[in-house]
Amino acid sequence: GFGRKPKRIIKQTTAPGTYKVRVRYARGIKLRYLSHLDIIRTLYRALRRAELPVAYSEGFHPHIKISFGQPLPLGYTSDAEYFDLQLSQPYREEYITRLKVALPSGLQITGYKSYFANVSSLTKQLNLARYVIPSIDGISYDPEHVARISSEKSLLVSRTRNEVESQVDAGKFIENLELSDKGLILDVSQTPDGLIKPDEILIFGLGIDLILVKPLAIHRSGQFYRSGQRLIEPLDLV
Repeated sequence: GFGRKPKRIIKQTTAPGTYKVRVRYARGIKLRYLSHLDIIRTLYRALRRAELPVAYSEGFHPHIKISFGQPLPLGYTSDAEYFDLQLSQPYREEYITRLKVALPSGLQITGYKSYFANVSSLTKQLNLARYVIPSIDGISYDPEHVARISSEKSLLVSRTRNEVESQVDAGKFIENLELSDKGLILDVSQTPDGLIKPDEILIFGLGIDLILVKPLAIHRSGQFYRSGQRLIEPLDLV
């Protein structure tokens, strides 16, 4: 009929998504054999215990709006794991304090930064990872062998998936490999197309027996966005 049209109610969906926090956490020796899925479940429980105002997706099965970087291989430790969390209200310093208390021993928050802008996902940003491979009795790293792998950038790796074995040239992911007083320092590129695991370099590159490699506590010491020669910390990208 005639007269004024009723006002359309526009549902506000943009605001909650603008409150975000990027968190860096360490994963210690106690939790090295937890899977990536187990770590996610552990973080979900901690977020609930800390009563953080997290944002949820819409739909029949709402889930917490949280995203992660590349999963840490089973058996590894790390100082450089990250997640991006969306909040339903503005960030407050006490949220991180409460989350720290709610986390189990073995998971420790070591840095964080709140932000508003839309940024690329961690899996897109974090294109380089650094690992420390320790020296232990029974394993010796030949300096010439190490230098050759680092310079040739070619390494055939055998992988078995669904009982089918295939060979992959994973050497293209090796950015640098060098000896240090801690053992080996390895830089590898991480892409959506794939990556190489440090233990594959030990087995297929340096010829070290799987039995010796399995118990090694390989450590992810950093993840970065590499731009040219610059390595940028993920907390500096938001």
